[in-house]
Amino acid sequence: MGALLSGRLCDKVSKTLKFEKSCFFHTDSSIVYHWIQGEPARFKPFVKNRVGEIHRLTEPLKWNHCPGRENSADILSRGISVKELKSSELWWHGPPWLRQNEQSWPKIEKPKVNNQDLEL
Repeated sequence: MGALLSGRLCDKVSKTLKFEKSCFFHTDSSIVYHWIQGEPARFKPFVKNRVGEIHRLTEPLKWNHCPGRENSADILSRGISVKELKSSELWWHGPPWLRQNEQSWPKIEKPKVNNQDLEL
């Protein structure tokens, strides 16, 4: 649902401001990442419908994986003091790799079954 909300938000903002969207998306869920990379028809209705809408609103190749410990949005839910939050580079600036070119961003491996790549 968070991924769908991101897609809807990007679409709405780009239409409202009348500019061609060029958005990148990040999820810390490897399952959601692989769903988005897959074909919606392969999934049960709830996931199928949401992944289908994500595909209509965004390009699957614009989706990336953010390792959970590097997700600045999760800092508050993990528990942090105000003092630590004030000086948190991750909170104020995001993960360091986000300021680098796309080739430096974390990559997620294809899932494997019996040591073979699983086709998505």
